[in-house]
Amino acid sequence: MNKAQLINQLIESKNELENLIEELRKKDYSNVKDKITVKTVAGMPYYVKLINGKQEYISKKDTKTIKSLSQKLYNTKTIDMAEKDKAQISECIDILSKDPSKSILDSIPKALHQFIDTGTNIDNEYAKKWGDEIIQNKNPKKTEKEYETPSGLIVKSKSEWMIAKILDDYKVPYYYEKPFDDYGSMYFGAPRYNLYPDFTCLNKRTGKTYYWEHLGKMDDVEYVSKNINRIMNYGAYGIYPGNGLIVTYESNSIPFRYSYVSGLIEKFLL
Repeated sequence: MNKAQLINQLIESKNELENLIEELRKKDYSNVKDKITVKTVAGMPYYVKLINGKQEYISKKDTKTIKSLSQKLYNTKTIDMAEKDKAQISECIDILSKDPSKSILDSIPKALHQFIDTGTNIDNEYAKKWGDEIIQNKNPKKTEKEYETPSGLIVKSKSEWMIAKILDDYKVPYYYEKPFDDYGSMYFGAPRYNLYPDFTCLNKRTGKTYYWEHLGKMDDVEYVSKNINRIMNYGAYGIYPGNGLIVTYESNSIPFRYSYVSGLIEKFLL
């Protein structure tokens, strides 16, 4: 099992814990205010209800109360344990997702980076082959306006024009609206979502592919709902924001920021 597979497995475990926590919290025990404990007298168990710090014995015939309090105790402890496990798994994912060579490079003056071979740079021929692949079944969705980048790429918004321009400036190989469907075949039983990432990018240093979605109408409630669902669909393939997926946002009051996009490229794609 390689590192990517291990990370995906950890993500699946984290998702299972989150689902468990969510399901247990849905169970309504708001009317169950008391707690239960057990006292043993002469080898015999007696059920005790704790009410505001005071103890009250429960009749063994009152199985309804005993069952309700016992289940509440179990669910509460299960949630606590699951939360701790989830936090530990999240920490492991963060550690494994970090590129050690990137951390080392961050401690070395940038002017020296061009002279260093980290041992993780992929073959330039591979990067060229990756970028020369013919795109089949392009996104059929049309738009009223189109914008042409300096490199000749036709995109559908000014913000996409800016992202493409910055990617070109950083010499990051990418595709525009390349269909994502084929990725699903790598995962047994994964659903087929009709996804067309705005940009599919290659980190030439690590060989890792990143998918980039730009959400440019965050003031539009219908648009936001549709795109939240689209972002969550990537999770079916083990791809999440910060782990294979880059997501940028924009609204009328918060416009596109060149510096923020540049920072994302430097963090994930260089």
